[in-house]
Amino acid sequence: MVTGDVIQCEVDRLPVTLGRHESNLLRLDNAMVSRLHATLEWQNGTVVLTDLGSRNGTIQRGFAISPHTPRELGDEFLFAIGPFVISGRVERIEIGSTDAPTRAVSAAEMRRLLPDDAEITLVRRMM
Repeated sequence: MVTGDVIQCEVDRLPVTLGRHESNLLRLDNAMVSRLHATLEWQNGTVVLTDLGSRNGTIQRGFAISPHTPRELGDEFLFAIGPFVISGRVERIEIGSTDAPTRAVSAAEMRRLLPDDAEITLVRRMM
C-alpha cells in the first residue's frame, strides 16, 4: 500500500527534476528526499523515471528502482520519493511548428508521428 502526501502540479516540459533543493522544478521539501533525487524525461517514445543516486531511493510498484537506470513509466504512473506519492499521466502532447498551428494528439499517435529525437512539449498533470 502506498501512503503519503499527494503531489498535484502541471508540468509543460520534460525533463523535470525532483528533489529537496529549490532549483528542482518539483521541489519535495523533506529530509528523506535528496537535494537532486530523480528526473522525469522523455526517452524512446515514453516518459522515464531515473533515480539520481538518492540516499533513500525511489519506489515504484513496491520496489526501489536501480539508481541511474531509466525506468519506463508510460502514459500513467505512480511512484514514491520519501513520504511523497507522485501520480501522473500524459494528458496531451502538442506538436507543431512556427508555420503550422499546434494540435493536441494522444501519446500513442505522437509516438507514431514523430521520431524519438523530435523536440516535443508535454502537458502533464500530476495528481
